[in-house]
Amino acid sequence: MKQDGQPPLAVMIAAVGLAVITITILCNLHRLGPGLPERLNLERLSHAPGPQITIVAIGTSKSRHGIHFDSAISEALSQAGISANFYRITHSSATIRQLRPALDHLTQNPPDLLLLESDLLIFEPWGKNRRIQWNLQLKKNVRKIIDLLRKKNITKENYGIIAFKKAELCIKEKPSLLKRFEKNVETRKVSSESERADYHDYLMPMVEQGTHVVLLELPRSPAANAFFPQKLRVEASRLRTRYADMPGFSNWKPPPLLLPEIDYCDHGHLRESGREKFSQWLVTQIANSPFSHKGLSDD
Repeated sequence: MKQDGQPPLAVMIAAVGLAVITITILCNLHRLGPGLPERLNLERLSHAPGPQITIVAIGTSKSRHGIHFDSAISEALSQAGISANFYRITHSSATIRQLRPALDHLTQNPPDLLLLESDLLIFEPWGKNRRIQWNLQLKKNVRKIIDLLRKKNITKENYGIIAFKKAELCIKEKPSLLKRFEKNVETRKVSSESERADYHDYLMPMVEQGTHVVLLELPRSPAANAFFPQKLRVEASRLRTRYADMPGFSNWKPPPLLLPEIDYCDHGHLRESGREKFSQWLVTQIANSPFSHKGLSDD
């Protein structure tokens, strides 16, 4: 029985239900929708055949923060004597669902060298079992919607339009971000056979067509390494070794002293100084590899 001035019970229940649905959607907005070809900017890969080799790097936001964009790496390779078309494709917290349009394209148009951020293959999708603080994710997704309404370039990372955090903000937020990573990493696991098989469905046909696949290790900061579970470290190392022994695969890892703590914005996202160092190291790796010339096999 409703009192005067109060809405009917059914209306109140509907309003509460709508609020719950809205909050649930906002908290999971980052999980919805595939990585659309427009967001990944796959059109740039449809270049005219030429003498250049084609190199594609695929990864998460760690790759975005760690590797310079297409033209900068292509130019650096040119200065190193390598004529190459380089493309970096990234998606924050990427899963195979979001990367599938890119993998579909590459299966049909295999590159000479594929640099795959190793975490994608070695670990289960980030966030699958970690503790997610819904209130933080809600705030983050609401900010994304506001930025979209303001027409900010929040999905232009694959067009070379990126707004990285300023150094002072990295310094301010780093302690809390490291603490959150320490909690989340406790529940992380290596990928399952079925999760790796999803990638194999794309990688193996590319290898058969002549692509060499490099599992590219984007390192963690020294501070994050200090509390990274030893068991997880060993399991991941075994998987990387297994892939390195497979025909058509290699594992690249930067030297441990290349990136000191000051080069990191948090547990694994590099600041400008770190991005410059890692990109220079990567260019040198490519230039010195036996896969830096079209048609050259790894035999």
